[in-house]
Amino acid sequence: MQGNHGGTLSLLKRLAGDHARTYAPRYAVALVLMVFVAGCTSLSAWFMKYVIDDIFVKNDHAALVWIPAAIATIFILKGFAAYFQEVWLSRIGNRLVADIQWRTYDHVLKMDVSFFQKYSSSDLITRLTQQASAARAFLKNAPVILLDEPTSSLDSETEQIIQSALAELTRGRTTIVIAHRLATVANADVIHILDKGRLVETGTHRDLIQRGGLYAKLYRIQFAESIADKTAAVG
Repeated sequence: MQGNHGGTLSLLKRLAGDHARTYAPRYAVALVLMVFVAGCTSLSAWFMKYVIDDIFVKNDHAALVWIPAAIATIFILKGFAAYFQEVWLSRIGNRLVADIQWRTYDHVLKMDVSFFQKYSSSDLITRLTQQASAARAFLKNAPVILLDEPTSSLDSETEQIIQSALAELTRGRTTIVIAHRLATVANADVIHILDKGRLVETGTHRDLIQRGGLYAKLYRIQFAESIADKTAAVG
């Protein structure tokens, strides 16, 4: 799928711009804890030099006491720092989500009544959850992405927005898409058609259209419905 760099990237940039200054001190604490954990890891590796030199080479019996004690202390401190880092980042994430939820709720309350007449509550919820799911997958940078009905219950305009975001999200990644709306998978490398639990067709969009089978029939029906919706919206 081809798309612009809007969608998911613009959402992430907006979130960063809105909340970076507010949460900068908290992220600074998390960064300090992260550096401390990394330092403990390096320090424990550095102590191996004394283990080899003093214990195995020089046979220093006193080193048998202070070196293990020092290493144990380092690992204890590292464990505490790693724990507090995880808890701190979790608290930041929870505060960030709560802040976004409140701002979204406050923004929706200020919208004109015509906005709610144009979009149903289900459409609004679907739009928000689809964008949030795309942003979450983008942040995780997963090599394999599974999308289950990513454009269901959407109008044509919203579907195009979601598809543009998904095009950016799936670029360079192995993507498995489960969809009833065939426009969502039209640009896929391989399309598998299931009917009543059986695999009935496999191929690219062009191949399946040329065969004139079940995929071609469903695609023509959905394409006609899309044209009818756009005509009704213009009218």
